[in-house]
Amino acid sequence: MKKKILLIGISMMICMASVFSQDEGTEPITWSIKNDTLTISGNGVMPDFGPPHSGGAPPWYAASGSIKIIIIENGILNISSYAFNLHNVLSSINIPSSVTRIGSRAFFMCSGLTKIELPNSLTTIDALAFEKSALTSITIPNSVASIGNAAFYDCKKLTSITFPNSIIEFGAGAFDECGLASVINLNPVPYSINPLTFGYLNLSTITLNVPMTSVSAYQNADVWKEFNIVGIEIGVKDIEEPEPIIVIYPNPTTGTCSITIPEEFLYESSLTLFIYDNMGRLLQQIPIDTGTENYSLQLKHKAAGVYPVVLSNGRKSYKGKIVFH
Repeated sequence: MKKKILLIGISMMICMASVFSQDEGTEPITWSIKNDTLTISGNGVMPDFGPPHSGGAPPWYAASGSIKIIIIENGILNISSYAFNLHNVLSSINIPSSVTRIGSRAFFMCSGLTKIELPNSLTTIDALAFEKSALTSITIPNSVASIGNAAFYDCKKLTSITFPNSIIEFGAGAFDECGLASVINLNPVPYSINPLTFGYLNLSTITLNVPMTSVSAYQNADVWKEFNIVGIEIGVKDIEEPEPIIVIYPNPTTGTCSITIPEEFLYESSLTLFIYDNMGRLLQQIPIDTGTENYSLQLKHKAAGVYPVVLSNGRKSYKGKIVFH
């Protein structure tokens, strides 16, 4: 049985305190304001709130115009709906590893909040959670499974997003009306996506950075193929592939070089060599015969420069660079 919110502290110009009563037998969640800092402590779930005009605003809303820093202490399990909406001077927030959900319109129109670090415990970002906020970039943790409808809608300053190497369920309009210029997707497999996730943005003007070995897959995947797709070496590292370097000789080369096939790849049934230019664009995709220790590679008709290469069996990758004179 839920009790009512009980004010038990003092209320002054620079300091306020309050308690949220939880279910019987659980530890209450407390909040306090000192100067420009709101601190929320305890163990459990924050109750959801409503918009200010409904009378359901959080109890600290009266001080929202002066709250610049929010500290949520470990033990809090969520950021509730409308928790910090219209907190226009909020510029910094600490979210602990205990938080698993960000509620609807939790950060609605937080016009001073330009960055936020989401914890690896987070699984759900509800609809409209960051609508019209001032975020400039966002990295979605690997733990997130669902991003709700219009979660980042109309974030005009949001120019960069990084998606993890896990599959996420995207809601319609999740990133519509954003100022996106760059998206990084670290998943080697282009998972299905709601066709309206990016709303009506012109995706051809947005660079989609994906693991080098996955460029062709993204070029043939619905929605993803509409982006300007670029392969990046960092994708190999971030999807936790191994770091061994391919042995290439002679290197630099004037046209022909030999690539030593790693012993663990010698008897693979499917092995591919990917060659990229220095902008990360896939130039060549070469099937490699198994059972041979050395593969002779011809680089004739290519301009002088550095060519990143990735040798992959689809699960594991080795990388290197060929310098062509």
